[in-house]
Amino acid sequence: MTIAAVVYFIFHKLKQPTILGYIIAGVIIGPYSK
Repeated sequence: MTIAAVVYFIFHKLKQPTILGYIIAGVIIGPYSK
């Protein structure tokens, strides 16, 4: 959840669609979640 917030903040500052931030966060977190 923290990574999603950080990625959201970065994408918001770069004026990119936030959904891309959530997708990137999912890719980062995906292999490590259980």
